[in-house]
Amino acid sequence: MKTLNLFFLLVLFLCMSQLMHSQSTVEKFGRLHTNGNKIVDKNEKTIRLAGMSFYWSNNDWGGHKFYTAGAVNTLVDSMKCNVLRVAMGVNDGGGMIEDSASNKKRVRTVVDACIAKGIYVIICFHSETAHNYKSQSIAFFKEMAKKYGAFDNVIYELNNEPGNISWSTVVKPYANDVIDTIRKYDSDNLIIVGTTNWAKDVDIAAADKIDDENVAYAFHFFPGGTYTLSTYSTRITNALDKGIALFATEWGVSSDTEQMNLWLDFMKSKDVSICNWSVNDNDGEKYSILKSGAPTSGGWFNNNYTDAGKQVKSIIDAYSVDNVSFSNASNNIESHASYTIAVNYNATEEREIHVDFFDVNNTLLGSGMLKVAAGTGKAQVVVNLDNAPAEAAGYKWRCDIREVGADFSKALDVKEFSNVNVVTSLKIVLQQTMSIIEGKENGKSFDVLLLNGKFVNVLTTSHWTLSNQPAGVVIDTLVRVGDTLVTVFLSGNSTIGTYPSNITSLTLTLAGAEMVSGTSSISANTGIVLSKAYSYLPQTYTDGTYKRINYGFYIPENFDQRRLYPLVMYLHGFGSVDPVYLGIYDQNVQNANPCFVYTPRTNAYVDAQGKWFDTWSGWWTSLTEQMTSTLEQMDILIEKYPIDTNRIYVYGISMGGEGVFELLDKRPTTFAAAISICGGGRDSWAPNIAKTPFWMFHGGKDDINPPSITEGVYNKLVSMGAKKMRYTNYPDMGHEIWNTAQNEPSFYDWMFSFSKDDTTYLKPTGKITLTASLDIPGISLSWNDIRDANSKANKIWYYNIYNSKGLIATTEYNKTSLVATALQQLDSVWVEAVNYNFQKSSPSNKFVYNQAISNEILTQIADEPLTITQFDDKIVIEAQGKNIPLYVQLFSTEGKLLFESKSTSPVSIATHSLDSSLVILKITGNNAVVSQKLMIK
Repeated sequence: MKTLNLFFLLVLFLCMSQLMHSQSTVEKFGRLHTNGNKIVDKNEKTIRLAGMSFYWSNNDWGGHKFYTAGAVNTLVDSMKCNVLRVAMGVNDGGGMIEDSASNKKRVRTVVDACIAKGIYVIICFHSETAHNYKSQSIAFFKEMAKKYGAFDNVIYELNNEPGNISWSTVVKPYANDVIDTIRKYDSDNLIIVGTTNWAKDVDIAAADKIDDENVAYAFHFFPGGTYTLSTYSTRITNALDKGIALFATEWGVSSDTEQMNLWLDFMKSKDVSICNWSVNDNDGEKYSILKSGAPTSGGWFNNNYTDAGKQVKSIIDAYSVDNVSFSNASNNIESHASYTIAVNYNATEEREIHVDFFDVNNTLLGSGMLKVAAGTGKAQVVVNLDNAPAEAAGYKWRCDIREVGADFSKALDVKEFSNVNVVTSLKIVLQQTMSIIEGKENGKSFDVLLLNGKFVNVLTTSHWTLSNQPAGVVIDTLVRVGDTLVTVFLSGNSTIGTYPSNITSLTLTLAGAEMVSGTSSISANTGIVLSKAYSYLPQTYTDGTYKRINYGFYIPENFDQRRLYPLVMYLHGFGSVDPVYLGIYDQNVQNANPCFVYTPRTNAYVDAQGKWFDTWSGWWTSLTEQMTSTLEQMDILIEKYPIDTNRIYVYGISMGGEGVFELLDKRPTTFAAAISICGGGRDSWAPNIAKTPFWMFHGGKDDINPPSITEGVYNKLVSMGAKKMRYTNYPDMGHEIWNTAQNEPSFYDWMFSFSKDDTTYLKPTGKITLTASLDIPGISLSWNDIRDANSKANKIWYYNIYNSKGLIATTEYNKTSLVATALQQLDSVWVEAVNYNFQKSSPSNKFVYNQAISNEILTQIADEPLTITQFDDKIVIEAQGKNIPLYVQLFSTEGKLLFESKSTSPVSIATHSLDSSLVILKITGNNAVVSQKLMIK
């Protein structure tokens, strides 16, 4: 009799805003092994990795402090490492011989973090005289192989740079004995052996190979001086010709960039993977990638990197496996147009690059393809949008790189650019030289244009200054026609001057509800005075000045002087001071939460003191004069209007988001809640920031403010146990994420739910029931919505999905389903709800997936689990408990129904008369769904 207890797991790595699952490096390439002189992946394809080596792990050597999960996360997310090397110090002071526990703990921390991030990790017994510590090495690698041998991520490196000793009589015998131990517990992970002459004599090792089919050999190079490629290229080539694979587990940057680039190009041409030396902040060592004082928990800013580190960062990103990224995808495009999309790529051999355009239903509307040769470059892919509609929003670009002739399912790397708008165009032919009209209101001047009888307010006139710019240049100026957003593009000839002159045409691309099309002319007059420069803002919006600031103030319509209202302070970004984009003015938002809105405006592009933070006296050590004036004026407004001081909120984007971080540090008791969008700050501010409920947003591809300046603070907050913090990352988006963030369904409701005098934090009471169904290649997971608008505890904000290792996904309250496509060995998954006050519900029931039995089994751990027992002549399905209804079906693999039963447990299926030996069993009941392949005896 054979009994199968069905426990199943669902493991999901699905970022909230992605529309498709993003595989990790190890998920994509699997267990590595050698094939001749190449290191190949699970599909026998050559792989080339690039990453970093940690410094020696020895106590108090300096580099040991960076053996943290946060450092690993930054090296993967920011430096784009797909392999890391842990260098466990052995015999020198503070190494494993003196303190085994501390050194091995550091190693395990990094290895565990690499596995969690889905990258490869090299575990190195880091000693030049490892052969003198063979017994310790054998014990160490036995422990590592037993613990990590089941993971495809792990690579073992047996020694580091043996000196001038014999390969055949010293190093090779040592390696053979250690390999024999590893193979008892791990039969197929890659092993690297250091070669003699400080990892140079690869040709000697090639002439006397180690007797193991999955061994590579280390070569180290540090360009500069006599360390020229010509000295070693023949040696390396000869070794490869003899059929051994190489791995450059250490290399160093050089001021001799010409020689360094020769080395890197040569190694790349030979498909040799590389790890740079090293993750350290020693100012006295030229190979350290970090400056002294860089945070040990990662989240490094650009100014935390040394010049060497900045070089390495760019090298790693362009060195390794096939990858692709957008260079010029646009948020606003014209329908029925042809677009040339620039894509950056790295190809290990001849590849195809595809660019596709999709609507909100993932319908393909246009595509283009270009073949590229091996190497790194920029591809110009032409896409014709013949099927795009006239105007709509929510579209996306997708680019991928794949083998020639392969379909999308075999893509080697995929990137998306989302939230694209299809817009119409208004082309206006100028009949005369453009002139600017000055408008005045309350003594202030505004530059405007008159277009078809409508005033066009120019928000940033300083950007109109031209200096012989070429025809077709895009001028970064935002204007408005009524309530319609307009982006200005200039074409034709221009001369130096305050405003463009001799312009032959002006193209206005419109995005918004009111579209305009056609051709018209501009007539310009002078001396016109505007009755309302900000006519597109709410009627109760007014302007004011205080000291160095201008500011706007919105008063809720028909407010009652006898009651108190919340106040929202909005801090704008560097490029736009106009508060018109705020969704908080929307009538639905105001109806739900009537509030005052305070919008101070800076002159940041004119005056450094106009910024929201102080960049001149170090890292934001004090409030700027602008911010101080801003807070003083806020106090004046609080005195004048019925504002609830327990419900003051701050919200900022970009530069304003950075201002939010600083305010929470410098004024930690002022605000009831805070939101930062593409901002950031210092992790040293975390203790004060932790005092205010805080929602942080960032784009994963932000090239203006790197995500690390938000993530570093957030990770610090999490590590110190702060409870009222949330971080939302949009992995495929850049800097301009404010509209996406503002449109999150709970954006304003969450903010307004907080009051400083509210000490009631109730736990959600609704019961979550998790259900699932097979959806090959994944599993569909869904649960019930437990929101209750009348219950403070059950105003659900978002749902967390966990496995036994921790949080694997998050969805907003309006999304109660996920599709899991990444399944791993025996583990469970469950869901919990989080309310606006960060309180978590009781966990739902759990699901468990057992990969060891079948990749197509799904069941639920209910109070009474199901059991399947297979006898020689029958299968018995039983739910623990009495009278449990079960619906049982048995199908052939072709889909023919062989058996069906609707009855109570137990259910018995006779198998002696079945005409199929391989069947699919499906069971519904006991709050469970089961699908399993069985071989009938």
